[in-house]
Amino acid sequence: MNGVDGLLADARRRTRRETSIAWILAVVLLLMLAGALSPVGVLPAVAAGSTTGVSTTGEPVDRAVAPASGGGSQSGDAIAEAAWDGPATHLDWSGRGYSTAESSFVGRRIAAPGDRTQRTLMLTNSGPARAGLTVSLRLDESVPGGARNPDLAGEVELFWSVGGVEGRQRFSALAEEMTGTVDIAEVRVAQGETVAVEIGFEIPATIASQRNEGHESTALAFDVVSTMSGEVDEQPTRLAMTGAGSLFLVGIAAVLLLLAGLLLVADRRRRCDDCSRTIGRDESWVDLTEPDRGRRRVCPDCALCGTTAAGTPHY
Repeated sequence: MNGVDGLLADARRRTRRETSIAWILAVVLLLMLAGALSPVGVLPAVAAGSTTGVSTTGEPVDRAVAPASGGGSQSGDAIAEAAWDGPATHLDWSGRGYSTAESSFVGRRIAAPGDRTQRTLMLTNSGPARAGLTVSLRLDESVPGGARNPDLAGEVELFWSVGGVEGRQRFSALAEEMTGTVDIAEVRVAQGETVAVEIGFEIPATIASQRNEGHESTALAFDVVSTMSGEVDEQPTRLAMTGAGSLFLVGIAAVLLLLAGLLLVADRRRRCDDCSRTIGRDESWVDLTEPDRGRRRVCPDCALCGTTAAGTPHY
C-alpha cells in the first residue's frame, strides 16, 4: 500500500508541475508571435480619419473637417488651395492647409493638334508624422448637339508623375473607370517631405478627324484632387502592408490552436475503468496490469483498494 501511495503522490506533483509548464509555454508563444510580427509591420495599422482635400478649381471639392481639441469637430478653412507651378502647398492632415490656386488646370484655352501642356503642383507634408498621399482625377466631358468632334476624348491623352509613380492614359479610358473620381497614384510622404505632382495632357499632331470645323466643340476638363491622410501611431515604419491583415489573423489562429492543444493535453478528463468515475484535473491515475484482467486504468481510490498488482502512475 505504501508503494501505491508513493506513486500517487508523485503523480500529483508531476501533474501540477506539467500544467504550470503548459501555461508558461502558451504565454511565451504569444509573446514570441507579437515580437515577430511587430518589426515587419504586420500588426494592423489604423489610418487616421482626418484628411485634407486639395482642388485645382476655385470651388471646394472635398471639405475635410478638422478635429477640434474638445473631441468634437469644426468646419474652418479645411480646403488647401493649390497653385500650379507656384510655391509648395503645405498639407497638415489634421485638416489645415494654405497657399493659392488657379481657377482650373487649363482654364478656357483651345487646344490644337500637337499641343502638350504640363504643370507641376508641389505638396509638402506638414503633419506630425509620415502620411499617405492619394492623387485623383475628376473628369468632365461635354458634347453639345451637332458637334463635329464627339470622340475627342479618345484622342486626348493624360499623363502624370507623382513621387516616382508615373502613368499615361487616354481621357476616354479614364472616364469609363470613373465613379466620381479615379485614383492615379498613391505614395507615402515623410514628415516635412515635398512631393512633385506633375500632370499634363497632349493631343497627337497627326489627329485630323476631331476638328470642330467652326461648330461648337466637345469640351474636356478635369480637376486634380490630392488627399493626404496620416497614421494614428505616428510611427514612420508602421505602414499598412498588402496581405498584412490576413497574415496577422492566420498567426493568431495558429497560436490559439496550439494553446488549445496544450490545455487539452494538460487538463484532459479521464474515467476510471473500475468505478467509471471521472478523474479530476488535479488527480492522477494508475495503469494496472494483472494476469487475469489485462491492463486497466483506475482512479486513486480504486488503486488503494488492496490490490498488489504492478501499477504505473500517470498525470
